[in-house]
This record gives sequence, C-alpha cells and structure tokens, in this order.
Amino acid sequence: MTSTRARISKNRVGTGALVRPVEPCSTSSRRRFVQEKEMNLAIKAALLVLLAMLVACKKASNQPTVQQSASAKHYHLKGKVVSIDKQSKMANIDSEAIPDFMDAMTMPYNLKPESDLDKLKPGDAITADVVVQDEKAWLENIAVTGTASREKK
Repeated sequence: MTSTRARISKNRVGTGALVRPVEPCSTSSRRRFVQEKEMNLAIKAALLVLLAMLVACKKASNQPTVQQSASAKHYHLKGKVVSIDKQSKMANIDSEAIPDFMDAMTMPYNLKPESDLDKLKPGDAITADVVVQDEKAWLENIAVTGTASREKK
C-alpha cells in the first residue's frame, strides 16, 4: 500500500494544490452528450421538413394558374357584329348555334385583346374562339370574314 503522502504527491502540480484525476465520462455526461446529438438531429430534421413545406407551398401557389388555363373551354363561333359599345368594351354578336354549347343568339362579349374592338364594324361577319372559364366568357382570335355592306346610292 502506498501512503497518503505518496498519493498526494502524485496528484500535486507545482503549486501545492491537489489536482483531481480525470475520470472517464460518467454516465450522466454521456447521456447528456447523446441527448444533445439527438436534439441537434431533431432540429435539423424539423428544418428540413419546414424547407420541404415551403417548396411545396411555392409550387402550389403556381399550380392553380395551370389548372385554370386547363379548365378553360374553347368553342368556335361564326357570327355577325350587331353593335359595338366601346365604353363597356363589348361587342354584341349575332352568332350561329355553337354545338355542345349554345343555340343561335345575339349576346354581348368581351374581346381579348380589347384593341380588336377597333377592327370591327356593325355588319362585319366574323369567326372567333369563345373562351369560357370560371363562369366568364370572352372572344379571342377574332377574324373578319366579310365586311359590312355599305348603303347603295
């Protein structure tokens, strides 16, 4: 056996103070280390899930415009311009029946682009695409196929 004095002298550092010997990690400090690693892993996983959700939201906000354009229905119209109301930016068109859509009738349409209103005159024969989307309808791709007949003298 070693004496107490010998044990003390082994643990001294030049100042005469006792130095506590370093012990291997205790169970509680090892457990704390593992818990910190698990916590860091959980935080990283949560951030990854949050990032994935943000990316999904970005895609979802862009997606309805694609679905909206896909839900628009197009019908071919043949008709005659009855009148033009530039103030309300509409043209009254007397159209032939449109199969699977509507019977022959006269009704006002918005035009896209609106500048097409300047190209039309009452009496002009036209063809166009009727676009129906979200309970709204307008005319696109308007082509004048016959001009309005002028009064003869």
